[in-house]
Amino acid sequence: MSKINQRLEQTIIAFLLTLTLAITPVQAATTCKGEGQIACNKNSACGWIKAHKRKDGATVKAYCRAKPKKKTSLDSKNADSDTKKVKKTTEKKPKSLMIKKPTQKKTS
Repeated sequence: MSKINQRLEQTIIAFLLTLTLAITPVQAATTCKGEGQIACNKNSACGWIKAHKRKDGATVKAYCRAKPKKKTSLDSKNADSDTKKVKKTTEKKPKSLMIKKPTQKKTS
């Protein structure tokens, strides 16, 4: 019975640790959400976005958002290689080079 309790305890601890680690990035991303302009400007991790109109005519209210993270030189090299797309070219043969199967005439 003690092995079952020990295993249950390990499972609960692992679950709580996983839950804690999963919540941490969400909290970091929401530090700027809902901040007023003054509080947003005081926080170095946040930036104030002014009210503006989109191309489709919709008005966007001013808001506070997290500043983008700076990329290290290693990150930017990886990002460049990831975003490059290789174009696949398909060669089309001219119709004159296509081989047609000979048709047999029916004899009656």
